[in-house]
Amino acid sequence: MTAITKEKIYNGIVIFCTAVCILLIGRVAADELTGGREKDVPRHVPPAVREGGGAPAETEEPDAGWIRIDTQTLEQELGKYLEELPLQALEISVAADGALGLSAELSRDALQDYCERNDMQLPGGGLVQMLAPETIELELELLCSRDDESGMITVVPRHICLAGVDVDVSELPSGFFSGINTALNRMLLASAGAFSGVSFADGQILLAP
Repeated sequence: MTAITKEKIYNGIVIFCTAVCILLIGRVAADELTGGREKDVPRHVPPAVREGGGAPAETEEPDAGWIRIDTQTLEQELGKYLEELPLQALEISVAADGALGLSAELSRDALQDYCERNDMQLPGGGLVQMLAPETIELELELLCSRDDESGMITVVPRHICLAGVDVDVSELPSGFFSGINTALNRMLLASAGAFSGVSFADGQILLAP
């Protein structure tokens, strides 16, 4: 490689580096004059710790004076107050949002007697009771809340399954769940006496004295 060729290559490299430096200096100067691009871009905060956001505040924990009724107590005691609707193998779950899950077994004859005594008829008329097995599996999901006027718990049905068949809640007589509602309040009053407030936690109903 001749000296002239080396000199041309060197000069080309110098010119290229000089041009790059000029471009970079111009970019920095422009950013400073316009207030800086990065100054206009908000700092990225991960969603889990974003200012002003995050998880909702937890519900205030009831104090030690509250009476706690757990699901085991509910399963043992509630059936005693369900004289009109005798449920067997009762299993109950309670969620923090007030959802009460109930699964049990009920004889076909007991269901029929309950409906007749309360002048109610299930969807499909008497065919439901006639075609149902002798022992009917019952699954309920109820939403519980405290009625401000009476101070008692009220239940609103959200789902019902009879003998493995989902039943439209809107098709059931309004009084179908009244026995469970009444039994629940009688049981809570017997366990805690009069209560001034109700709260729910996973696996527990909490009553304020």
